[in-house]
Amino acid sequence: MCKSTVHLFSDGVFMLINLAVQVSNDAVLESTVDEAIASGNLAGKIYVDCSTVHPNTSIAVCRKITEAGAKFVAAPVFGASPVAEAGRLIFVSAGPESARMAIDPYLKGVMGRSIIDMGEDVSKSSLLKIAGNICTGLGPAILEQMLGDNFGPVIESYSKRLTTGAYAPAVDAKAGFDVALAIKDAKHAINCATEAGTDLEVSRVALKNMELACELQKGKPLDSSSMYGTIREDAGLDFYTDLCKKRDGVA
Repeated sequence: MCKSTVHLFSDGVFMLINLAVQVSNDAVLESTVDEAIASGNLAGKIYVDCSTVHPNTSIAVCRKITEAGAKFVAAPVFGASPVAEAGRLIFVSAGPESARMAIDPYLKGVMGRSIIDMGEDVSKSSLLKIAGNICTGLGPAILEQMLGDNFGPVIESYSKRLTTGAYAPAVDAKAGFDVALAIKDAKHAINCATEAGTDLEVSRVALKNMELACELQKGKPLDSSSMYGTIREDAGLDFYTDLCKKRDGVA
């Protein structure tokens, strides 16, 4: 156990901030960084922040660390304490390539089971960590990797139904799991819940969106995930993604 963050940073090649101290908010991180910088002799060191902070905070901290002669890597994690103890964290890493490569051996296979590489822009890793809760602001490929790493192949397969266009198959194709069957099953589940004296609110939302998808695309093959098309329309987008349109030869 280190005596202080200054002791850890001055003696080591790098430090993992929220694995060494409790970073409860952005101000605490900035204070910890200032303390490390005040210790001096930062040349050649790598400062790794594993806390969840605002992307702008990561940028500001990165600037301070860089100006002090060190390198900064933003590497927030997915996983609570039991996951960390089992060495199954998912690291979301961003920063200078040389620094990322230097710390990788200490992450994957030691404290974590995977690393999502976000490149050199340190704000991107913070954004993905936050997007893990609200899923916005990043491309589908990165989000899909995060879903697969964090929740496993089943959730990842559902994501691929959306990103590959399988939610709305071509006219001459067949749905993986027809929306009519999904509607039937959802109604059964809701009825069973009602008989038991409870309600399945999420299932009702899914049922509503699946039924609306059928109305919007009458006579066309639709997967159970076709509610995605409904939600796209509700957001002001077209029911079909550009990938679907290209597949179907629609301009």
